[in-house]
Amino acid sequence: MVPYAIFKSVILVTGTISGCYLLYRYFKFVDDDFVKNGIIVGLSWFAINILLDTFILVPMMKSTFANYFMSIGLGYLAIPAISIAMGYVIDQKVKIRVEN
Repeated sequence: MVPYAIFKSVILVTGTISGCYLLYRYFKFVDDDFVKNGIIVGLSWFAINILLDTFILVPMMKSTFANYFMSIGLGYLAIPAISIAMGYVIDQKVKIRVEN
């Protein structure tokens, strides 16, 4: 059996890499309002993950929502942080190109 800490770390790294790739693909189809889109997609993904975990993972863990959120759910805040940062960076890049 794999230790919980290693499993949790592997899941976090895998989720971050796949999330960044999906954000890259998403932003290829966005033409403007990059920060707004980053906020919307990040908060949406955050909410979806929390809801799915609440109905599936928390009962499987036989845990309280508070314990789940402190051990796993809090890490999901990385989703909107990364998506908003990507939106901001793209927005700044576009503004620089327009000025030149």
